[in-house]
Amino acid sequence: MLGVLVAGLLVVATLQLRASDAQAGAENQRNRSFRLADSMRQSSNDLTQMVRLYVATGDARYRAYYEEILAIRSGTAPRPTQYDSSFWDRVLAEGKGFVHYGAPRSLVDEMRAARFTEGEFNALTASLRASDNLARLELEVMDRVAGRIVRGVDSTYVADIAPEYQRLVDTSYLSEKGVIMSAIGDFVARVETRTVDAVERARSTSRTLSIIQIGILGAIVLVAVVAMVRASRVLLRPLGELAAATQQVTRGDYGRRVRIRGVCELEVLASAFNTMAAAIQSDVSRRERAEREAVQARAAAEEANQAKSTFVAAMSHEIRTPMLASPACWRSWPRPT
Repeated sequence: MLGVLVAGLLVVATLQLRASDAQAGAENQRNRSFRLADSMRQSSNDLTQMVRLYVATGDARYRAYYEEILAIRSGTAPRPTQYDSSFWDRVLAEGKGFVHYGAPRSLVDEMRAARFTEGEFNALTASLRASDNLARLELEVMDRVAGRIVRGVDSTYVADIAPEYQRLVDTSYLSEKGVIMSAIGDFVARVETRTVDAVERARSTSRTLSIIQIGILGAIVLVAVVAMVRASRVLLRPLGELAAATQQVTRGDYGRRVRIRGVCELEVLASAFNTMAAAIQSDVSRRERAEREAVQARAAAEEANQAKSTFVAAMSHEIRTPMLASPACWRSWPRPT
């Protein structure tokens, strides 16, 4: 039972780890999704910034940056290794000396790799389509301004490009920007809902498993207590009986025997003890019998020796007595002829 309970505890612990991994995975997925959403938002803002700088200043590098942003987003140009939300701000401030490029990777490819749900994918691609539509307007404005830039950026330049610049800040343009941001907001809301549901499921599973784990631990404690009580009856008590019997044997009670039932090994030990006690008893009985026989033989020998001594003493007396008789008696003895 303890083995089954411990195995169950290990299974529950494994499931808890999986639930924790699922929760961490959901959190990581949300962070990755938010980074992609921020990348989409930032690319739209960077495009707006570059087109406005190009139109306002006539500097061709801003158009080059604009076209590079589109190429990186579509996957036709290498992606910088540190392409975060502040990348183009640093480029504007420092130039491109710090930039290191990696492999091309489009925003759509990153979206597919993130394994979005269909609704999330559609929401982010809707934002991308709206940004691409706005990019067509921005490219049209830059093409119109390009002809005026060729003539030079002079004192009349700002007045000449004012109508085109106005198209980049009017209500229609800002409305298109709102469509992009609204689609991004929809995507973020969908990701947040999915993440909250996944995290809550993982937490609920973890709580349930924790309750089961507590129950298993309680069962393990209960079984351990029962096992200890059972062991005291099945193991400790027979061992105590064997120890007591051994002490009685050492005090001379060689007829002591034990009867143990239940545990095969203890039964074998008890049988060996009884065999040993019987052997000791038999050996002691033989020794006692031999000692009694030796005592009897010694007593008989002493008695025979005493009888012999008495006989020898009597014979010696009988032999000495005639020799000590009077001469008159000697003369009365018949003489030889």
